[in-house]
Amino acid sequence: MSDSPLRVSVRQGEKIFSQGDMADCAYIVEHGRIGVLVERDGAEIQIAERGRGDLFGEMAIIDGMPRSATILALEDCVLLKLTRSQLAHRIEAADPIIRLLLDVILTRFRDTLAGIDKPQAEAIGTGNVSDRRDERLGDDHRIEAVAQMRLERELEFGIRNHEFELNYQPIVELRNGRVAGFEALIRWRHKERGLVPPIIFIPAAEASGLIIPLSRWCLRQACRDLQTFRRALPADRALFVSVNLSGIDLQRPDFVADFARILAETGADPSDIKLEVTEGVLMKEADRVIETLNACRSMGSTIALDDFGTGFSSMSYLSKFPIDTLKIDKSFVQALHTDRASHNIVNAIIALGWGLDIPTVAEGIENAADADALLAIGCAYGQGYYFSQPITPAEAILYLQAATPPAQHLHKAR
Repeated sequence: MSDSPLRVSVRQGEKIFSQGDMADCAYIVEHGRIGVLVERDGAEIQIAERGRGDLFGEMAIIDGMPRSATILALEDCVLLKLTRSQLAHRIEAADPIIRLLLDVILTRFRDTLAGIDKPQAEAIGTGNVSDRRDERLGDDHRIEAVAQMRLERELEFGIRNHEFELNYQPIVELRNGRVAGFEALIRWRHKERGLVPPIIFIPAAEASGLIIPLSRWCLRQACRDLQTFRRALPADRALFVSVNLSGIDLQRPDFVADFARILAETGADPSDIKLEVTEGVLMKEADRVIETLNACRSMGSTIALDDFGTGFSSMSYLSKFPIDTLKIDKSFVQALHTDRASHNIVNAIIALGWGLDIPTVAEGIENAADADALLAIGCAYGQGYYFSQPITPAEAILYLQAATPPAQHLHKAR
């Protein structure tokens, strides 16, 4: 058997590894055929055959146990080597629930082997798998998986039992302080955990598919609240509400129909609903996302690109995707006066917006100096704690009705 860092060449009749060996790599058959043999009553019995494109030897890499079978070259073979680190990295990066299921499946398979031939299985180290599984119950990935499953069940319960609410952060015109609209921000008031941060529950909602009913609820509630805001204002007063969407939402073939149904049910004007997406969302299933966004735009809604400048291919999005507003990430805004690079990036984004006739919104404004500097370099809109933290719908109505919005008062009151 000749070996290299990438490939192994094996002669017909040679063993690639033996049952009971410890593992350092798995293989993909690039050429030839291999046989899978297990030892029974002192003899080796072929139980399977694998050919070009097949993967083998992965089980021992995944669970760290000895090889469960012997692999024999049935003809001259060329094998591509997959190292432990290659596979381990991907397994660790996988969803923790998938990792737990994989661990359980492999453990049960090895337990089955032990039941078929207990003396032989014990000899190769598989007879005590269940005991070893119990010892591993405290492993970080198992704890993480169980915690995620628990969180997902609580999420499902929370959606069903109305534990979610929307707060609204004003988006103001920098030249006069007038409220142009609000960004709707979801909050989860868990009955036992208290206020659960979105950074905790949004990834769990996306991983479980619960983001679909959650986003549907957000859109419907934002449309309802917008109608309430409108009733408190003069009929000709322009106002929008911005709603964040997940990539999963935009990849759904029925999203546009759902959105149209919500608009019809609530009576909201589609031109008053701005759909916010991040650059990361645009990178996945780009063609489907473009189709969905264009359909929403054709209904009258506008599209905001959130956290602009933090992705890898920002410029290409502006010509490829239907974008109506650029939101400058708060990390640049908050370093405006202390970091020259951030100042230059903000300048460039605003200039780009002017050049493409796309208005810009600066996020994370925390003081008058930031607001004044952004206005001076041509930024149209601002959002941040300087104007107001996220507030309840009732507070949003007061904010809208105030001649001078009491941002600091609302901030202290909450």
